Amino acid sequence: EAIGTWSLEFLPEKPMPNVTLRPLLVGGTDDRSVLFGAPPSFDLLSSLRNATAVRIAMAFGHVSGWGKVAEALTQSKARTVSVLLGQAFFRTEPAVLLELRKLQEQSSQPKFEVKLASVIATFHPKVWIVRHEHSSFGIVGSGNLSDGGLRSNVECGIYTDNPDHVAALEHLFEMWWSNAPALKETCENYITKYQEIEAAGNMLKRRSKGQRRNRPTKKRLGTEGMPSRRPSSIGAVQMERKQCPSANQQSLVCGPFWITRRSISARRVGTNFSEF
Repeated sequence: EAIGTWSLEFLPEKPMPNVTLRPLLVGGTDDRSVLFGAPPSFDLLSSLRNATAVRIAMAFGHVSGWGKVAEALTQSKARTVSVLLGQAFFRTEPAVLLELRKLQEQSSQPKFEVKLASVIATFHPKVWIVRHEHSSFGIVGSGNLSDGGLRSNVECGIYTDNPDHVAALEHLFEMWWSNAPALKETCENYITKYQEIEAAGNMLKRRSKGQRRNRPTKKRLGTEGMPSRRPSSIGAVQMERKQCPSANQQSLVCGPFWITRRSISARRVGTNFSEF
């Protein structure tokens, strides 16, 4: 059961501006992932199906999000569907990447084009650019290609069909695209790193849980009646660091298990992007 909900009824009693507020996907709710400025009859999935070209730039993609748009995109009338996903923090799931690579290799109409963005800087946009025969539009927002980004998170996007705005977004997308290497140069390396970090993170969790189970409970002075704090996973990593003095800040894994200080906050943070 939800602890709390967002609701427009708590807004100050002022007239709503003359702008359309609607869920990003039909069937969503107006207190989660929403879109401003779209026509009252706007349907993103229908727009994707009837497009002549689609460009998508996302900080990351998850299976949960791809599943929401896959049918519309694979059955689209578009000549090309270009998808650019970020590598930062290893949030793009390999399963999505492999599915898109398969479509790139096998599709003809629409023809899928897929890349992982350059890692020169953190790639963090959330942009849709959709062209139709006689019109086009762009969406810029906060939601990624995930169930949360498209439906269940509190997200906000803005719709524009202003030709100058759409042209500017297309220019920006082409710049990002041209700076990104071909997928064949990045895909396998990305998946290998993702799996290494996932394995190291899982081992960290297991060790941390084991330490919490085996550590005797101690009372702290002046805190009678209060439970002592259990060791955190960060503490567990710091203890390991003393046992691995040869580790350096460029390392991802030392021996069978090691995470550098740069990655102790979460497994997905942990790599040196200069290695790509």
